[in-house]
Amino acid sequence: MNSDGRGIVGREHAIAAIRHLMTRPGPEGTPTGARRPILVFEGMHGIGKTALLDHVSGLLHQQVPHAHIDVRHSPQADAAQLLSALAFGLSRHTPNYGRLHFPRLIIGQSVLRLDLGHTDRNGARERVIAEIKKHRKLDRVEELLGETAGDVVSAVPFAGHPASRALRRPVATAVGALTSWTLSSRPFLGRHQDWYRHRDAGGADDPVDALVELNQQWNATHRHGGRERAVDVLCAAFLADLRDAFAHGGRSASWLLTPVVLLDNADDAPGGTLLEHLARARRRAEVDDRDGALTIVATSRGPLLWTLSDEAAVTVSADDPVEAVRPRPRPGDRPPDWTRYRLGDLTDEETDTLMAVRGVGHKTYRHANRIIRGFTGGHPGSTRRLLDAIDRMPPHQSLGRVLAGVDDPAAFPTAQEETQLFGDLIGLPGGVSAPKGLIHAMATCAAARTGADALRLAQKSRLVQPAYRDRAELRRPAPHFAHGNGGEALLHRLLLRRLARRGPNTKTNWPRVFGWLCAEARRRGDAVGELYYTLALGDLVRVADALEERFAGVGGEPAVNGAAPRTWNELLTAVTRAPRADVALDRPAPIEHVHTLLARAAEEGGPASPGAARIETRRLVAALWLAADPMTGPGRRHLHERIAADYRSLALGSPGGSAELFQAADEHDRLARLWS
Repeated sequence: MNSDGRGIVGREHAIAAIRHLMTRPGPEGTPTGARRPILVFEGMHGIGKTALLDHVSGLLHQQVPHAHIDVRHSPQADAAQLLSALAFGLSRHTPNYGRLHFPRLIIGQSVLRLDLGHTDRNGARERVIAEIKKHRKLDRVEELLGETAGDVVSAVPFAGHPASRALRRPVATAVGALTSWTLSSRPFLGRHQDWYRHRDAGGADDPVDALVELNQQWNATHRHGGRERAVDVLCAAFLADLRDAFAHGGRSASWLLTPVVLLDNADDAPGGTLLEHLARARRRAEVDDRDGALTIVATSRGPLLWTLSDEAAVTVSADDPVEAVRPRPRPGDRPPDWTRYRLGDLTDEETDTLMAVRGVGHKTYRHANRIIRGFTGGHPGSTRRLLDAIDRMPPHQSLGRVLAGVDDPAAFPTAQEETQLFGDLIGLPGGVSAPKGLIHAMATCAAARTGADALRLAQKSRLVQPAYRDRAELRRPAPHFAHGNGGEALLHRLLLRRLARRGPNTKTNWPRVFGWLCAEARRRGDAVGELYYTLALGDLVRVADALEERFAGVGGEPAVNGAAPRTWNELLTAVTRAPRADVALDRPAPIEHVHTLLARAAEEGGPASPGAARIETRRLVAALWLAADPMTGPGRRHLHERIAADYRSLALGSPGGSAELFQAADEHDRLARLWS
């Protein structure tokens, strides 16, 4: 996510989805769907989750009651404290809404931490009644929310809009500045205390006895789930207070949008725990949605929802209509408790828009947005950092020099940024640097075509230090996200760049690592892997000639472990994705570079006068290899035109499968127009 005060780029659909969830039924009772699910924005580090919530918080400021908390900063808090902090944020004055009050929650929180351990039942009841009476006469009852929120409010205040920074002051000062309502004339004990008789669970207990039990559940030495049950009750009280405000508030008929809770980094405790309790409390209440008025938005790196069944969560992305975040269940079906929204990477167009917003377009050339996105994979956080590097570029410095990562103040990333990027992209906690030995091992294993090849390289080659051979990071498992994989691609690219820079006398340099992988693939009969690693070593002639023989039917079908390419073109595409050791963008125009590669290949071996089909295959392999390389420069129009022409020529002489080759030619015609 990238935002700059003038707007936000690439997350308009996500904001519209939040707005859709916030919208209440109209006065005619027009339904907007079933119970609001908890909306979880999911993606890897740097995808823009925090920036999205910060932006939304700014939009909501002084418009709609909201609480915005980054759970990452409160690792020692418990779920009850976090719940009080949310209520504290929602209770701030907002024009039109006034103040939302939480008397049921205050009663429960005031009783929760009483020491009733050595008190008989009657004594415990008297202590509870005395505590409630004390708060009945308190001038500013909601100070208790600040007190019970503890460090969640005082040490790590509400994130988001700058106006909320007033909450960085001590609790008493902050509450005094932001709360001013009194309950001295309100019937505080009445129906709010009586709610504990049933707790939205259909019971008929004495409310004071229920509060004594709440205290015992929270403070029992051997809890056996007691604290979980206590938090369930507090969450039910919190939601009942909100329903009460919307059902009986004097101005509630004009409240068209619900209050909003924004919970960033909810994977960290106690965020995920509290969300599970809130989901359970909402499910049990089953009230009219018009009064069950709260929109809950959270962010997650993935673990929060990984264990949920398909029935419990619906998954959406920016490709779906905004209404999909709150689906209408079929008769008899339970509405989902959660909506997983998978954030995606920036597109070429969004990258171009971001460049215009940042004002750096004049420092680059045409199609720079595609070069930038090709390098970063559209990963928003890395794109922002790269644009910062472009902004630092002195006059007449090229984008190629920046992307090559040479020793230059304007290089991307700088040494410090690269260290931080590795930690972010691997998924380490904020501020934690990845061990240098791990990064070295990951760079070595980045040469592998598959995770299985990386594992074999780590375990059998003696090119990886023993301390890191079993690390899961070396295998680069497939990400958990269907969208937003740009960070994974960028990490791979940066690691390969490190591998390419290793000197000729280094034990784990490019030729030795790829040479071992090539020999291992040959030993295992993995033809695709052998050709892939051979091309990475620069042996264009051997790869192209082997492919030409297979095209003519001499070599047969490739033996591949796992999913094999089904056609010759799929084999060609898989092989030409091999990385290149040349990391410089400032090379000849792409089509000229093809001729350079062919001339070099002719010098290194092969028939003195290869046939026309073999020349076409070599040229096609060289061109596709360059086209797949994100470091290839912007002059790609003629490169794709050459690829299209060679595909058509090969299709005319194809013994079978010509339709696929013609389709490939059409695709490269389209790419040529895109780069024109």
